[in-house]
Amino acid sequence: MNISAEIVQPFALFALLLIAKATIIGLSRFFFAGTGKIPYGQLTPGIPQGPRWYASLNRAYINGIEAFALLAPAVLLHLTYKTPPSPSVASLLWVFLMARMLYTLVYLSMGYKVWCSIIWLVGFGATLVTWMMILT
Repeated sequence: MNISAEIVQPFALFALLLIAKATIIGLSRFFFAGTGKIPYGQLTPGIPQGPRWYASLNRAYINGIEAFALLAPAVLLHLTYKTPPSPSVASLLWVFLMARMLYTLVYLSMGYKVWCSIIWLVGFGATLVTWMMILT
């Protein structure tokens, strides 16, 4: 596998993780509205509704999109302007992916605790280091 593919692979897996979260949220909304558990008009974004896991998954999903928006330009710029791409960026992306997956699991199981912040900082640190590699 070449280095560009090694960089794109964790990036694509993170995108799939976001798609999986969105699918679970969408199917849950369909179930809640379809069974009448929550009236359709109350299923508005940003307002907690449904069980705790559902609200936690919504917040983790939104946070993941924000993290993706910070990381995506760094990865694309690295692939575009760094020749050859650095293998350490691939390692950073794997750290980011694992941190985001762990963040979601911890957030769903325990809610917001100090562990979520620590795990979030690991992922954010990987994003910062990726940006630093592009700027140097």
